[in-house]
Amino acid sequence: MTFEYKEWVPKGFDNNSRIWIYQSDRAFTNEEAVLVKDELQEFSSQWHSHGNSINSYAHLFFNRFVVLMADEREVVVGGCSMDSAVQFIRQLEDQFKVSLLNRQNLAFIQDGNILTIPLSNLKEQLDNQFVTKDTLYFNNTILTIGDFLKSWIIPLKESWLASRISMKICDCPKQD
Repeated sequence: MTFEYKEWVPKGFDNNSRIWIYQSDRAFTNEEAVLVKDELQEFSSQWHSHGNSINSYAHLFFNRFVVLMADEREVVVGGCSMDSAVQFIRQLEDQFKVSLLNRQNLAFIQDGNILTIPLSNLKEQLDNQFVTKDTLYFNNTILTIGDFLKSWIIPLKESWLASRISMKICDCPKQD
């Protein structure tokens, strides 16, 4: 599997455009992905804030990540419009029997595949060197398209997780 994604980002969107990434706990089947993509396009075309159409884009990346983007130069995404987005994500969860809102699931690239590890199991995976400081990680905490383009897929050692698990990913010798 190739992990190229930048060509799917709309060219006219500002780098400061907001982004929301919802990671599925499993890959959507190809049949499901077709349906999800249709629903994402429909949602994006109808997404409004205070009666104004949001300049938005929604895409399913790698049959696993639902990504919503909003260029807020003209219309700002407000609380009600975010509520409608979360409601839409919950509908996808119910329809496809997936979890998209669980931020405790982490995604890595391992042997050309996407591997999902619960945060609670990360220490064990590091201890067993199944995941290392150089393992590519999907940084779903980013907030802008500019960050998405530059640092969505990064080595674990460059992610927010590095500070939480620094003793496990440093080049330090093991201490007994």
